[in-house]
Amino acid sequence: MARSDQERSRRAAAGAGDRASAGLIQRLNSLIYQAVADVLAGLAVDAAGRILFNVRNISQAEQVGFAVQSIYARSAPGFARTVARGLLRLFRINTAYFREAETPVELTESLESRMVKMIMKAYGYDMGTGAVIAGGYLDGNLRSPGHALAISRRIAEAIAGRMPLKGFQRTFRAEFNRPGSALNAEHHYNRFARDLYHEFDRMVQGEYARQLGLTHAVYSGTVKDNTRPFCEHRVNNVYTEEEILSWNGQGWQGKKPGDVRINLGGYNCRHTLSWVSEETARAIAKRRGKEINSFN
Repeated sequence: MARSDQERSRRAAAGAGDRASAGLIQRLNSLIYQAVADVLAGLAVDAAGRILFNVRNISQAEQVGFAVQSIYARSAPGFARTVARGLLRLFRINTAYFREAETPVELTESLESRMVKMIMKAYGYDMGTGAVIAGGYLDGNLRSPGHALAISRRIAEAIAGRMPLKGFQRTFRAEFNRPGSALNAEHHYNRFARDLYHEFDRMVQGEYARQLGLTHAVYSGTVKDNTRPFCEHRVNNVYTEEEILSWNGQGWQGKKPGDVRINLGGYNCRHTLSWVSEETARAIAKRRGKEINSFN
């Protein structure tokens, strides 16, 4: 398979993985909404239908937080295993990319074995046991109490304000389903779910590049109507690692804190770095009629 085809396979796998993670979060959201709706329906009201400010209702609001955390606790292990399997598929596609590339150092089976163990452990998955590491990256990202706290606090505010129950049920549902709302699981996990696979692809590329002695990369991807200027100026051009590292000192809209080799254009960036030999880099630049480290 040609290098460009391998690049497309990686981007397609990363995109499919990110979409699958987002779908899992949406299903989790549905479970949480139903659990909260059941609690709301059981709140005590006065003769006018207003929520009573009493011990029983306050206790119900507290229990909602525990219920949401319980849903996360039950869902997190399966979710993390699904994500880990997707990351492993993407790792293998990257390995195939480098097996067909010209590299100063040979990609051996022992190097591949070390790499997959190291990188998957960094993401909270133990290749030896085939299990998600408790408290690791994947596990920790799926057990944040922020969502449960936001929901229980919102219900407590409605109780303290003695809001009409039916009105609050409508308001809560609208707020829960509103994009960006703190009551919605996607608010807490959207960036984790949507950026996970593309960042993983860049990490694997970068680690393999270091092990194989590669110091040049193609800024791979396509340009769309919502592409950031930062990415549009670089897409499909070839850069040295030194030039890429210099971008860490720049600022642009949507930039994500951390190493640009991992985060690239920033939040929700769908481009990647495809590392190549210096000889291949020069050939690509010549074919495009561009110098290495030039911009669009």
